[in-house]
Amino acid sequence: MSKRAILRLFLLAMVGVCLSVGQAGYAAQTQKKAFTIALVPGQTTEPFYISGRYGAEEAAKQYGVNLIWEGSKEWDFAAQTQVVHSLLAKGIDALVIAPTDDKAMVRVIKEVADAGIPVIAWDTSLVDTSALSCEITSDNKLGGNVAADVLARAIGGQGKVIIQNTNPGVTTTDDRQNGFTEAIKAKYPNIRIINTFFCQEDQTKAATQVQSALLANPDIKGIFATCTNATLGAAKGLEMAHRNDVVLVGYDADPAEVEALRKGSVDVLVVQKPLLMGYLAVEYAYRILNGQADYVPSKVLCSTVIATRDNMNDQRISKFFYPTK
Repeated sequence: MSKRAILRLFLLAMVGVCLSVGQAGYAAQTQKKAFTIALVPGQTTEPFYISGRYGAEEAAKQYGVNLIWEGSKEWDFAAQTQVVHSLLAKGIDALVIAPTDDKAMVRVIKEVADAGIPVIAWDTSLVDTSALSCEITSDNKLGGNVAADVLARAIGGQGKVIIQNTNPGVTTTDDRQNGFTEAIKAKYPNIRIINTFFCQEDQTKAATQVQSALLANPDIKGIFATCTNATLGAAKGLEMAHRNDVVLVGYDADPAEVEALRKGSVDVLVVQKPLLMGYLAVEYAYRILNGQADYVPSKVLCSTVIATRDNMNDQRISKFFYPTK
């Protein structure tokens, strides 16, 4: 049985795992037409979003909707804006989108909403959420808090650390960085964050930034990386610098990250539940289109799990690793 098939078995059970702002109902209504829902990821090639697509496809089958998957291979708000305009021209009933910039994407998403098309943000969101019918994301600030606690314990509560981030202006990774920083400042007075780097989703750039930081501060004890490319780039930088004494806490569970965890170049992963996010996004879009908006929460915060080398083979953890096929 493929990993995708195994994850399907857990999907419905996972629906109750989310912490929701508001309570969603599950009363079924007769659907009068086959709605078309567009699912736009941050990047079409990212395993996180591919996993979310699988969840969305399961919901589409259950609720009898047509699902369009369309996006850009690059994390680029201009390209994503073009995708949205293309979908508007094709004609869609609802839009589920992971905005690639929390400010730059506001205008086009308002265009969609003004056209009478409900918009649900999944994973990332916007600074102005007035045009959104619902937001579905991880509790990213809490994830940053947890990462801080894990890293602090691993380095004995003292020493220098750095943050390896991706692009400023992305709500998810901004919240992770802020959650990490707040927890360190509030709880660990002997830990000092000496720098925050942005790699723009470029693993090579992240590796170079980590190497440079280690040359300038060889006594760095830990790194918090906020996403897949930041994590893999930081791991590469540590390997190139021959520094297996630096603790790396990363985010997500891309297959390459899971392998890095297995071989020891990553110490801990904070793992999200994109399969669940994709499923809920399509379900809630369907309910809004069927006049059940009152049963759709305004915001959903999904929990995360912590993966380590000690627990990564436990099915209760590994079932959340992101499949790509």
